[in-house]
Amino acid sequence: MMEVNRLDDDTLQVIISQDDLEARGITMLDLMGDQHQIQEFFYQVLEEVDTENQFKDNDSVTFQVLQSPSGIELIISKNNSFLDNPELLQQHQEQLSKFLKKELQAHDRKTTISDHDDSSAEQTDEIESALNDPDLQKYTKVVSFADFEDFIELSRLADTSNLASDLYKYQDHYYLILTFFENGDLTSEAIRDRLGIVYEYANESTMDPMLLREHGQHVMTQAAFELARHYFA
Repeated sequence: MMEVNRLDDDTLQVIISQDDLEARGITMLDLMGDQHQIQEFFYQVLEEVDTENQFKDNDSVTFQVLQSPSGIELIISKNNSFLDNPELLQQHQEQLSKFLKKELQAHDRKTTISDHDDSSAEQTDEIESALNDPDLQKYTKVVSFADFEDFIELSRLADTSNLASDLYKYQDHYYLILTFFENGDLTSEAIRDRLGIVYEYANESTMDPMLLREHGQHVMTQAAFELARHYFA
């Protein structure tokens, strides 16, 4: 059963449970990859919840889908109200990133206790420390994907050691910022070899990382490959 909340005159919040998504034949991969199918799904939801026809006849209706612990949260706006509130948008994106990281850490603790002395959650903390270390040499590369499925395929075989991976969505395209930590364990030659594998699934991009960070939707933070394996394996 969908939960509907009226945030203001121009904005609806629809919380859709995982069971409801499954009943409608929608998966997380659909939500992030199949734009045509998800657009149809959005308007089906709008048809059900907009009983007073205040949104359906508005040409400037926009949708924002966010992860929630119970399923997804769909923000439906008219007159661009949600887009005109960058503080609210940033708040929702930060909540999404925190939730994904928490889920990853919980998943890693369960699956690595018997296999490793150090959990992958600790490795995630190490990535954050490395990103904030001004003395550690870093090499950043941006790649783009023809579709979301290519990112999923790459995540299944990518070497994630000494690497931070951040997935962004910008102007209906997916971009991945790869940050390699070049130290004694990872040489320039090794980085080139690993990029060779990346380019089998992605295209080299001239997109400015700062532009993505400032204007893109931050879909997966720091450990995008690991998160993709967790959610789409």
